[in-house]
Amino acid sequence: MKILKDTKVWVMPTDTIVGIHARAFDKEAIDRIYKLKGRRKSKKMIVLISSLDQLKKFGIMLSKRQKGFLQKIWPGPVSVIIENQAFRMPADTELLKLISKTGPLVSSSANISGKEHAKSVKEAKKIFGDKVDLYIEGKPKSKKPSIVIEIKRW
Repeated sequence: MKILKDTKVWVMPTDTIVGIHARAFDKEAIDRIYKLKGRRKSKKMIVLISSLDQLKKFGIMLSKRQKGFLQKIWPGPVSVIIENQAFRMPADTELLKLISKTGPLVSSSANISGKEHAKSVKEAKKIFGDKVDLYIEGKPKSKKPSIVIEIKRW
């Protein structure tokens, strides 16, 4: 675990696809991901959380109905846009444990923006090479990205 505390940008599988990740409040690491992917900064990345309480770190206060809805769909392969930011609670117990220790993570598919996402960590290594600090081997549980929905205040 200590290695991830000292690591800025890493690639690892999630419960959906192989992603490139950084801690959600590490601006320098997030900027690196945007550069590595060639992604516009106006296109936000998903934030992976391990509990609904972590949404408070982003200034998000849920209504009772919103909280109830999220508890029905999370953890799972659904990214939810709340107040112009996408969040997801992965359905992988090891990844949830990791996020509970590191804090929320920004996550994006392991690819160059607009290109096909890497299907494996090995493919991601071919894309990013030594520009990523760490590669964590493993296989995603799915080969499909999460679906994205938006919830409004209700």
